[in-house]
Amino acid sequence: MWLWLAGALVKTSLLTGAIFQMVADGPLLVIIANVGGCPQYLALFRFKFMQVLLVERGVCLMDAAKVLLIESVRANGRSFSPSLEKRYDLSLAYSGKQGLSIAQELLPDVVVLDAVSMRTSGDRICRALRSHLPDTPIIHIRAPFEGKERPSPADAFLHHPFTWRKLINRVKRFAESHDKDGEILQAGNIRLNVPKRLLLVGDQEKRLTPKLAGLAELFLKHPNTVIARKMLIQQVWNTDYMGDTRTLDVHIRWLREAVEDNPSRPRVITTVRGVGYRLIPPT
Repeated sequence: MWLWLAGALVKTSLLTGAIFQMVADGPLLVIIANVGGCPQYLALFRFKFMQVLLVERGVCLMDAAKVLLIESVRANGRSFSPSLEKRYDLSLAYSGKQGLSIAQELLPDVVVLDAVSMRTSGDRICRALRSHLPDTPIIHIRAPFEGKERPSPADAFLHHPFTWRKLINRVKRFAESHDKDGEILQAGNIRLNVPKRLLLVGDQEKRLTPKLAGLAELFLKHPNTVIARKMLIQQVWNTDYMGDTRTLDVHIRWLREAVEDNPSRPRVITTVRGVGYRLIPPT
């Protein structure tokens, strides 16, 4: 189909059935064609000259992997954000504290910590991120003189100088599982997209960490079945060590917060004392 605006005929043949939204932005008019809830087309018109400036297919980021970039405001001109935001659902933080807060709320698929732009080693920030996001991949960008042998909880390191393509390749490696279509598990009104780690309870959607997704997957594969604590630890944490099970307790509490109406009085993930837990699918 074609869109007539400001004396210009704009071809939008790929957007049959699209919902157009027009937003004034200074001297420009931004036209957003929304297809299936995703911005797919942008057309920019300059009022003064009644001229079409740009008509191009946009990138749908609704299903893109979530990437958190932590960098300094001083990173102007050398920021990696322009390269990342073209490919991923990018969020920015300009301090370690802000990054940690956003990460806990967003649960990104990958965190990129540009310690060089922040003029710090980044080790303290990286440790804080790891303590709150034990399963989220962290890419730590270091200065060239930072020793590779120094211990750090990051999953990958990049030492300046390097190209933006090298960073994209590292992010892609960690985020590629997000882009795969795969198994959907369901019990009652609870659904889990296994590769994307998306949990849907009714009409509420929540991105899970890998460990929480592993727990949810086990419960959804075995509804109404008591799963022993030992089996949960073996399957999700890949260990037989039972000396400290508090980590399991904490993750069960977090999972209850995602699926229960009242997590303090669980009805979906119930405790079988002395044995383990059971998922009772809600209707």
